[in-house]
Amino acid sequence: MSINLDWYDKLVDFAKQKISVVFWFFICSAILLFSPDKLLELIYLDVVVSYIGPVIGFIFLASGILLLINLFIYGKNKYIKSNEVKSKKKLLKELKELYEIEAVNSGFKSQKDCIMWSNSVAPLLKFNEQYYANFMTNSHAINNQGMRGDLPASLFNTMKSQVEMAITELENELSE
Repeated sequence: MSINLDWYDKLVDFAKQKISVVFWFFICSAILLFSPDKLLELIYLDVVVSYIGPVIGFIFLASGILLLINLFIYGKNKYIKSNEVKSKKKLLKELKELYEIEAVNSGFKSQKDCIMWSNSVAPLLKFNEQYYANFMTNSHAINNQGMRGDLPASLFNTMKSQVEMAITELENELSE
């Protein structure tokens, strides 16, 4: 059983785009509903309010609900962004720690050490498909060829470069 809620989606989209209009509908309807009768008589709105009071009440409730939905969406988006920032900070810290180990700059003692390092770094690069793909291509080549000769050194430098770029990208994203 499918329920068609297109009207609800359109209403929420309108409320997001026209939040100031919804806010003013809420304030004006609240003033009309909760003002003392004497004040409404003074400004000649007592007859209008008594005649269309239920409509004003509906406008008050609907605009209040739309404001609450917007507040909820705003809070949810802030929470998601906060979690993204925390996870990026953690990812950045882990990448820096793995990049700054002595063996990365001075060279690994064995192919096994290089493989262990690349296996630790690779999952952290999955936040960017291109970095991950380039890193893994070179990692596979080193795994298959060993650490002898100039080719593996250049492959390893490319891997280091991918990590450097990932660190720089994360630092730039966090500084915005």
